[in-house]
Amino acid sequence: MPTPLADLSFALARIAQFKGKPLVIKLGGSVQDDPAQTAGIIDDIATLTHAGLCPIVVHGGGKAINAAMAQGGLTPRFVAGQRYTDAPALAIAERVLAGEINTQIVALLAERSVRGQGLTSMGCCVLHAQRTGATDAQGQTADLGLVGQLQRVQTGVISAMCTTGQVPVIAPIALDIDSGNGAGKLNVNADLAAGFIAKVMCPCAFILISDTPGIRTNAADPASCASELTAAQVHALTQSKVIDGGMLPKVQACQMALGAGVEHVGIIDGRDPHALLAGVLAEAFPGTRLLP
Repeated sequence: MPTPLADLSFALARIAQFKGKPLVIKLGGSVQDDPAQTAGIIDDIATLTHAGLCPIVVHGGGKAINAAMAQGGLTPRFVAGQRYTDAPALAIAERVLAGEINTQIVALLAERSVRGQGLTSMGCCVLHAQRTGATDAQGQTADLGLVGQLQRVQTGVISAMCTTGQVPVIAPIALDIDSGNGAGKLNVNADLAAGFIAKVMCPCAFILISDTPGIRTNAADPASCASELTAAQVHALTQSKVIDGGMLPKVQACQMALGAGVEHVGIIDGRDPHALLAGVLAEAFPGTRLLP
């Protein structure tokens, strides 16, 4: 077991290695529904910022969107395993993601003397997407409505904020590059948005925070989470349906980052105190680290 002094030495070396470089963090899962857990993650983001790293936060909000839809009398609909987004659902998603969750994260950062800056479709939007569909069980293309896949990110805007010590906080509603729909905007899966941002920003690390301790190697055994997985192992687990459902876009996001040369990529459990600090600065990764 490393001594506390060894742990500190490794952390200081890692800070020196990552200082001044972007760090993409995807914040999601049920941790966003627990104020104490959210506050703990924001504490870690603030600590990393004060240590000289440049966090870029991408957040989701699926459960909050579902609750808001229910209040509005709308029922979520899924096509080929993915959420279908029509105009009323998009309006609710934008209000919740950009108008509520994003604002809250920026305010929490401010309480910790960190200058957060919301980048949303209701203000300065840096995401540009193209409408996409999904493939159903019969191999047919299924319409997902106003759902998009990122095609372009205004990296210059994000980099400029990082250079001035600000923390970009990005909500996953994008501008439609085709402008073919009335709203001119598209809902984007938050995991995939974060992975694409990691791909184009080439950060020192991409850490995906969820409410799972990592990737299972046995779907029926919660204790089977792997500490590391190679791309070949991930492919095998995907083919055997061990990696399935909501874990699929998380893994795809990590693969996007790895494909762009990001070396430090992984999934951690945001319910564990200081998991983010450990995921960035500790020698032993606290979740599942993805390898090429």
